Order: sequence, then C-alpha cells, then structure tokens
Amino acid sequence: MIKKLLSGKKRFTLSECAQGCDCTEKDILQFASEGNIYLQANLAYTEGDLYVTNDSIDTPKELKQRSWKGYQTLTPNFCEKLLRNFDKEVSITSIVATQEEREEFNLDYNDTVEISLDPSIIVSGDPLDPLGSNIQKDYQYITTKDVWVSREEYERLRSENEGEMEQLVKISTNKETTRTFHTDYLASQAIAESDKPLAFWRKIKQLAGESRGETRINVEGAGYVYLKYAKSAEGNAVWYSWHKFEHSEDGTLLKKSTFDEAFRLEKKKQKMSKSKKSQR
Repeated sequence: MIKKLLSGKKRFTLSECAQGCDCTEKDILQFASEGNIYLQANLAYTEGDLYVTNDSIDTPKELKQRSWKGYQTLTPNFCEKLLRNFDKEVSITSIVATQEEREEFNLDYNDTVEISLDPSIIVSGDPLDPLGSNIQKDYQYITTKDVWVSREEYERLRSENEGEMEQLVKISTNKETTRTFHTDYLASQAIAESDKPLAFWRKIKQLAGESRGETRINVEGAGYVYLKYAKSAEGNAVWYSWHKFEHSEDGTLLKKSTFDEAFRLEKKKQKMSKSKKSQR
C-alpha cells in the first residue's frame, strides 16, 4: 500500500523512504554518511563560498561567493551528524557542489570542491531596517524530518533491488579496519595461473577514469567506492574513498606496488584453495 502511495512522488521524506525500502531511517543515514546514497534538504536563501583544492594548491582557493536556495545535496559528514543527533536540530554549514558548478569553473577530477555556508537566516532584528535594528543571523537548522530522498535514490534503495541493497548492507556492516577495496575486488576475481597483475591494475585505472572522484563506482566484490587518479604518481597510483572526496587529504592512496603484492597473495590463496579441493 505504501509503495502505491509513493509511486508518483519526486521526493520522499526519510520516513517514507524507510517504509518503502523496508529499512530504518538510521540505516539510510548510515548509508549516506558513508557516501553510498545522496540525501537532500530544502535550503532557504543562503550565502556562502565555493572553495577548490587539489595537489598543486597548498591552501584552499576561494573561487566565488554566491548563494544557494532550494533542494541541495547534504555532505556525508553532515549526514553523520544527523545520525549522531537523531531527531535533534543540526546546523547546515556545508553542501555538495553540483556538476554544473564544477563545469562553470572548469574543474577536473583532481579538484576537490567545498561549499562553506555562511549564517544567513535572520533570527532577530528588522530586515527592513538593517542599520538600526542590530540584525543577528544564524545557520539553517534541520532535523531528520527535514531530510529528503530523490526518486532516483529511493529507487536504488527499494528492497526489490536486492543485489544493490546487499552491496549497501555489506559496506554498512563491515567495519574491519583492515578492509581495502582492492583486496575485496581481487578476492572476487577468478585468477588463473597465467594471469599477471597488470591487466587487473588497468581495470582499476579505468574505473578511476570513470569515477574521477565524483561518481560512485560499483566495484565487483567491494561495493561502491570513489576513485581518482593520483596526479603526482605518474600513473602508478590511484586514490580511493568510501566517501565522496571533500578535501585533498581525503581517501587512501593505492600504489601499484601495493596492488601487485595483494594480487600475488590472492593468487597464491586461490591456488592453495584449488589444490585442497582437488585432494578431497
């Protein structure tokens, strides 16, 4: 019944999404805090600054002061704050830059963009008399009841999409500190005796070119991850992160030498496994 009622909507509340996807609101916030789905808030007129960082910039470079209004994408860090302060008010201090904003400033995949918002909501004073009324401003505060899920994200989370849901649950529940996306990926591959690591490394670089640090890539065996080239490593390394790259220091650097060693160990492991099966 609930799914029929929601069928024509463009956006869904967190509660509606949880009911339609047979999960809890906290599950959805957990997924969002890990960068696996995008949540939105309806932003009142808010001013702020758009900054860019990359490997060649020591400090963030301010590109332009501008304003935002309407439905905007919340950062994973903000979703984590909502999760920790469930049902409490949390101030929106940053949002995710859109693809249009990246294109406007000719930014490439090595550039990390951060939108830092200013206190823009008038909480006291007379806006018609800004000089004489001592206007006080604050950030916009929202609770989980003010969080929205786009139809696209809702459809991805529906329980009918079992394969993708399993990937999200896997990422959410696997908290081992030793987990790396490349070992998970290699473990999902059938590695033959004649296989060399270069072909598998080229696949990782191909995925990094597709992701460019902006798009989540569903890596076989590892789930959703963000990838981008390591600009200073001459093609022999990539950056990966379970969260969207918001700062230049985000993510983990994967060198080709590290990947090759993981390949060697996985190949040996699979060879031993096949040998044991043949002896049974």
